[in-house]
Amino acid sequence: MDTYIKYKKIKDYQNKIVDSLSYKLNLYPKDNNGLIHDSITKTIEFKELKNKFNIEFKKLQNINKIGVKMYKKDILKDIEEKRKKK
Repeated sequence: MDTYIKYKKIKDYQNKIVDSLSYKLNLYPKDNNGLIHDSITKTIEFKELKNKFNIEFKKLQNINKIGVKMYKKDILKDIEEKRKKK
């Protein structure tokens, strides 16, 4: 169970990183169709931020993929406890 707690802490930390980068990306103005204008997407600043987001998001995906395989029972137990609290 100790390693499961470490897994949750690592996952939560990585999730906070992804959330903050996502927030920064969402600050860019969007066109009427919901896309960021090409003149913005071609800037170095945007490309670096988008690249960093993609890298950190991929790390989160890998953490989740490994975690689900290793701690499936613990994750299901946590979900069941949350349902009982409601």
